[in-house]
Amino acid sequence: MVSSMLPLLASSQGGMGAFGSGAYIVCSGAPTITCYNSGFFELQGATFIPAQSLVKFTGNAAMSSSRFWCSNFYNVEVNKTSNNVRLLNNNCTIQNRLTLTSGTVNVGSKRLNFATSPDAKIFNEQNTNPITGTTGHLYKQYNFTANGVAVLPGRLGIEITPTTACGLTTVRRYFTSFLVAPNINSIKRYYSVDPATAPGSTQLKLYYSDNELNGNSEVQLSVYRSTDGGTTWTEMGWNSTDNTDNWVTVTVPSSTANVLYTLAFSSYYPRETTQDVATIPTLDIQDWSISPSPADNSTNIRITSQTEGLTNVQWYNSAGTLLLVDKVNLTKGENTIPQNTAELPSGMYFVKVEGTTLPAKPVQITH
Repeated sequence: MVSSMLPLLASSQGGMGAFGSGAYIVCSGAPTITCYNSGFFELQGATFIPAQSLVKFTGNAAMSSSRFWCSNFYNVEVNKTSNNVRLLNNNCTIQNRLTLTSGTVNVGSKRLNFATSPDAKIFNEQNTNPITGTTGHLYKQYNFTANGVAVLPGRLGIEITPTTACGLTTVRRYFTSFLVAPNINSIKRYYSVDPATAPGSTQLKLYYSDNELNGNSEVQLSVYRSTDGGTTWTEMGWNSTDNTDNWVTVTVPSSTANVLYTLAFSSYYPRETTQDVATIPTLDIQDWSISPSPADNSTNIRITSQTEGLTNVQWYNSAGTLLLVDKVNLTKGENTIPQNTAELPSGMYFVKVEGTTLPAKPVQITH
């Protein structure tokens, strides 16, 4: 058995562990190679995938040229205390785990592929240790064999719940922005989803990082979709949002095309106008919801409040124009407020509850 302490790879700051053509390392068991302040991990055209092997990047040196140049890894861990940029210098496959304990992986213009095994995925990506890139992307294929089961392929950042099993689906994550509407640029992340067969109506949960917001407000993010490679975009709205865990959910219609999804400021988001009702005192509203949606002639708004008081339920159309105002006296606890939607034309609307900083919510009216 060869020791995992390999001086050729554990080199000094700015050095490199490199092996020329025809050279090789033999390892048995579950070896760990730790690259401390090493400028390179370079096995050109080679693989490093013995079962359970780990290549670990540590240290704190500034290594703007550092890279791992290897076609296959089993496990990779980045645990940098500072100066933590990693440049991927060629396309690469992770067979099992990429763990971001501390530090950034920058894929640059290359593709970081995660093997087809369900176990091949990202672990512990957070705002403080994200994956970044320029024109490169992350890549994962996942075989959807069950109806209505939520899956986060490779933990790339988009959770997919298809109504109907859609077979082998290719998911890609990119790091650039699109102009999705006049004067509205998306966050610096978008996803490509390419299913083998039509998935039916699909619930999506799109994750993002704070450093990707690109000037967008978290409380006003909406999902946009493109079916022509990003030339034109359609706003799909949102079902729910969480700006602590950084995600937005939406339900989208079935499509077998290679569809792009991103997040951006909602062009539908209610703007305050001179039509708005007089200011309502701030109330301690914990949560609120609207269902059913889609709705026909009626729907219900449910508000959980810790205080009593007057509020206004405001309905806006997709252009941001205030249409309806329902004055409501809230009691402490759960409140159910029926809403008559029979006279509203079919379409997308946004409902706002005054007296709370909670965002407006979309509702689809279908007659």
